Amino acid sequence: MKFNKSGTKSRWVDYKDMKFLIRPYANSAGALISLNPIKVAEYGWLRFNHCVENWKGLVDENDKPLKCNEENKKCVYDNSEEIIIFIGQEVEKLNEGIVTESKN
Repeated sequence: MKFNKSGTKSRWVDYKDMKFLIRPYANSAGALISLNPIKVAEYGWLRFNHCVENWKGLVDENDKPLKCNEENKKCVYDNSEEIIIFIGQEVEKLNEGIVTESKN
């Protein structure tokens, strides 16, 4: 197996007129979750919160940049299934590229 260490780094992804800085979902982050029984929605939120590190292009109702913090991430998570799905797909792409089969 080959381990793509650079694949564990965060990267910017474009979505419509926004950009998101995302990172792979690490097993170490999931280990903490698995110690406590949680609902699927809670898992989704914890994963989204962990993987979204920053964003550009999200604005509030006054067209001011929306700061990427836990409170605002929760608001986006609770109200935009479209963004949740996009982030989930991009995180999966990142995770898939970390470990690959080697040619023997």
